[in-house]
Amino acid sequence: MSVGVSPRCWRSIIMCGGGCDPGQEKINNRISPIQDEYIEEYLAEKGLNLTATLDGTEAYRNADFVMNAAPTNYDSQANFFDTHHIKDVIEPVLSVSLYAVMVIKPTIPVGY
Repeated sequence: MSVGVSPRCWRSIIMCGGGCDPGQEKINNRISPIQDEYIEEYLAEKGLNLTATLDGTEAYRNADFVMNAAPTNYDSQANFFDTHHIKDVIEPVLSVSLYAVMVIKPTIPVGY
C-alpha cells in the first residue's frame, strides 16, 4: 500500500495494491477496513479529506509525499532481501511525479 499526501490542501489519497478493493470502498465510505476501535472512531468523527483509489496516477500526480509500505521478503537460505515490491511502487511514482518525496517503510537491508 502507498499513500500520496498533499499537505498544500490537506488531502490524502491512499493507493491500494494487492487486491484491497473492499478496503478501498470501505475507506471511501469512512468505514475502517480493519476492526480497530480508534480507527473506526476517527473515521466517524474527524473531517478528513481522504480518498482511496486503485489508480496510481490519481494517487501520485499531485503528491508531495509518498509513503511506500511495500513488503520485502527475506530469503534466509540465499541471505537476500527481495525488494522488487519497493521498486514496483517507485517506478509509477516517478512516471507521474518527479518531485514527490518517497518514504520507504518496509524492512529493508541497510544501504538499499
